[in-house]
Amino acid sequence: MLGMHGVEHRLLDANIEGLLFLLRRTVPLIKSDDAWTSRSFRNGDRNLSSLKDPALYQNIDRYKRVVKDIGRVLSKVSPDNTSVGLVNYEHKGLSPLRSDDLLAIAQQPELSPFYPYFRVRH
Repeated sequence: MLGMHGVEHRLLDANIEGLLFLLRRTVPLIKSDDAWTSRSFRNGDRNLSSLKDPALYQNIDRYKRVVKDIGRVLSKVSPDNTSVGLVNYEHKGLSPLRSDDLLAIAQQPELSPFYPYFRVRH
């Protein structure tokens, strides 16, 4: 509709861009005796690519593993006091239902794990 009326526009999926930013940013190697965490980091690129493959959705067990592995990486790269996942973002101690909390976080955007992404996004 916008294009039909001569309005220049672009589409932006900041949700996926923000998640990919967290998944792909340089983080210290997590040395863990936890095989799940090690495997999740090692297979990160493969897991992200497989989300684009229709065959993944034909095998529910494989799909669940990929989603859980991506969630594991997100949980490990999430800054303290936050929990980032494919379907949720939570800042411990703050509620999206409290106006005071929303105002507080709006005044300190650097507390968001996505702040480095949004700061440089044009």
